[in-house]
Amino acid sequence: EPPAYGLTLDGLQRAFGLPTAPPLVPSGARFAAAWLEAIVRAARLRQDDGTVALTWSEAAALHPAAALLSIEPGASEDLGAEASALERVCDWERLRWLVVEGSWHEHAVTPTDAAWLDAGSFSRWAMTFSPPLHVLLAEVRRAAGAGIARRCRAVLQQLGLGARAAA
Repeated sequence: EPPAYGLTLDGLQRAFGLPTAPPLVPSGARFAAAWLEAIVRAARLRQDDGTVALTWSEAAALHPAAALLSIEPGASEDLGAEASALERVCDWERLRWLVVEGSWHEHAVTPTDAAWLDAGSFSRWAMTFSPPLHVLLAEVRRAAGAGIARRCRAVLQQLGLGARAAA
């Protein structure tokens, strides 16, 4: 049985102008990964500077929903609801176009590449080069502490990403 999806198959299909298989995960998984990566970076910077540890409100403000939905830093009452709203208004196709326009930086995909890919292939490229959520949660725990990691896990579970984030 030939594969239904994969980076190589996606590349071949796009080279012939054919559509690829649909995304395997919701765009919220990419936003969650970007959020956890940002928390780890911020917490490690704090550790290197010897400053006060990252707070939950600072960690919550790092979620892409804060920037893309124009939420004021620290104003988040229900991060899970805001992240869910972002996923609804910014599916993989919209996220792909944000990369093409230069409004969203995706380290694994250039704007030119994003324009060539379709939503399915773009989603697989973006997710392939990001660690799994459970690995990122373990990094959050090490860098920012167990309390922030527990709250991150709760948000992921609220988004239906808990099974992918279980560690």
